[in-house]
Amino acid sequence: MKRESSSVGSRRGYIPRRKRPNLHVCRQWHQYETLASSSPSSSSWTWSLAGPLSMTRKFALVLFVLCVYVVYQMLPTEPRSRAGELTIGRRCPSNEFVEMLTHHSTPDNFIVLALVDTAFADMAINLYESSLRPNDIDNFLFVGAGHRACEILRNASLPCHRYTEDRATDVASTYQSPDFIRKMNIRTEMILDALSVGFTVLHTDLDVVFIRNPIPDLKVLS
Repeated sequence: MKRESSSVGSRRGYIPRRKRPNLHVCRQWHQYETLASSSPSSSSWTWSLAGPLSMTRKFALVLFVLCVYVVYQMLPTEPRSRAGELTIGRRCPSNEFVEMLTHHSTPDNFIVLALVDTAFADMAINLYESSLRPNDIDNFLFVGAGHRACEILRNASLPCHRYTEDRATDVASTYQSPDFIRKMNIRTEMILDALSVGFTVLHTDLDVVFIRNPIPDLKVLS
């Protein structure tokens, strides 16, 4: 009798444990029903319940789209005067560019390069008059992002090579705008082209001032 009672007791103890409801879940569900019934609009409460997860996904999607847009704007989209893309490896500069580099560099291939578009052609002339000519810096070449810029500089007896034809060459581009980033990519490409054929490049912006000729110091450092 004791053994049978023990067996029944164990079964009775086992069955409730197996079928015992999750009270925590029930309390949550009961709380949901209470709040939904007391709220004037149950659908608005349901939206607030799902809101944090939904807003997180929306924020991640917006962030992803912005990243794709920024990367797309940084890619060079302007057609080049020659075939080629922005690559660090093998490059193929035009023969005319190589000839201009050779003609205006020092005998050991040091050269000062400056990118110029039509909007800043007057600043390029000012760079020459205020810094290059007073310091006897003769080994320089202006690289044009448009044929009109080179026409202006050649009329002032300054060497200029038309590297490409940018669609916004007549406009002063705003810092970090798509046009600005594209022009900076042109500058990077012209430097890589010069480096790929063995020239040592000192790149300068147009709004700088040279106190003296830096090329002799660069030769010592190299």
